[in-house]
Amino acid sequence: MSKENAVLNELTELKSKFDRVMDKLTLTDMDLTVISAEYGQLKKRVKSRLDELQQAAAINVDEQNYLLPALREVHLHCVARSNTQNRQTLSDSLCDAQDYLSHYLSQKR
Repeated sequence: MSKENAVLNELTELKSKFDRVMDKLTLTDMDLTVISAEYGQLKKRVKSRLDELQQAAAINVDEQNYLLPALREVHLHCVARSNTQNRQTLSDSLCDAQDYLSHYLSQKR
């Protein structure tokens, strides 16, 4: 798989995961504690991957132009705490993540 496709796949996979958590929040009666925990795991994954890219000695052009800025935006706008019980704050953070990932995916395609 080319590095270009790897970036596209990583963004697509991350967006799908945020979509699934949002669907659970809006379309099911699932316990908010469980949904919040899933959001927290995604938030940690984004932060970990962002740190990894920022500390890398060299990253490719697609990582620099698409993946890194997308992860920064998601990290900055996922302001809901990982264990929040506030449905609106959680929804806002999930929606922001979806929007930023969609934006970078549309720029990449």
